[in-house]
Amino acid sequence: MSPRAEATLDAPRAPVGWPAWRLRDAVIAGELGVREVVRAHLDRLDEVEPWLNAAAAIRRESALAEATDLETRLAGGEQPGALCGVPVTVKDVIATAGTPTACGSPAFAGNVPEVDAVAVGRLRAAGAIVIAKTRCPEFAFGVTTPGTRSPWGAHSPGGSSGGEAALIAAGASAVGIGTDYGGSLRWPAQCCGVLALRPGAGALDGTGQLPGRGGRMDGRPGAPGPDSVQRHFQVIGPIGRTVRDLAIVLATLGARQLPAAGPQEAGGDSGGLRERRIGWVPGEDSERVGDDARAALAGAVGALADAGLNVEPAPGSLDGLHVAFNA
Repeated sequence: MSPRAEATLDAPRAPVGWPAWRLRDAVIAGELGVREVVRAHLDRLDEVEPWLNAAAAIRRESALAEATDLETRLAGGEQPGALCGVPVTVKDVIATAGTPTACGSPAFAGNVPEVDAVAVGRLRAAGAIVIAKTRCPEFAFGVTTPGTRSPWGAHSPGGSSGGEAALIAAGASAVGIGTDYGGSLRWPAQCCGVLALRPGAGALDGTGQLPGRGGRMDGRPGAPGPDSVQRHFQVIGPIGRTVRDLAIVLATLGARQLPAAGPQEAGGDSGGLRERRIGWVPGEDSERVGDDARAALAGAVGALADAGLNVEPAPGSLDGLHVAFNA
């Protein structure tokens, strides 16, 4: 890591760096105020942003006002949501009402959506506070995020959800949402040392991705049309620092077929997973998988089997997909 990165990205001070579930529990218990939590993350964002350049827009005043309003409602007896008081970030291709959403493109500079994407609306309804929009390559096409750095030095944070992964890894956001077409959640997560999950196509409502499906932006230059491949396969999904946080966000966004018991602590009930089959594939036929990756996968498979889950090999099920994807 470069000296500048080390100086800029010192370990965050509590409650910054806590997982989303812990922040929510602290707010509900009265240990922390919503405004206190949001301000701490905005301060961390100000601290790391000169190095990262990961935020496309920062909602400081709006986020603090929303935090104050939520505190008032909680004091009045409102039931806390699953992400009550949690600061979140949103990728620049997901519509956020009243906040610039430019899709990483000069063509949409100054675009301010009038309504939230469905996913953003559900985060807000669960008590989350959006503190920033995050940078991505133009129209979310690319494996790097131009101009954005990793928290771990002068490296790429990956793409296309690179800004999202960088801010979460740096502790400036508790959890967030990005999009994934061919790895745009998973690749930046591994580049920055955090976690992400691509839901299956159709598992979540993707309405509100921009340039939009049937929306007023579709006619502008460079916008993929409503019947493009991107519209069919690009999905919205979570990025976070713990598996439990990912599960909470997925449930909040309305993911189908999640275990009814919700996120579990290690060693707890599997929430119905023991009745399901989990397939695994050691690789596919066009790209060699490194020995370290194979070893990590084998370890995960063994751990799942030891936990009593039904894990079965599915050899050949991915053969040809890499070639087809790049065709």
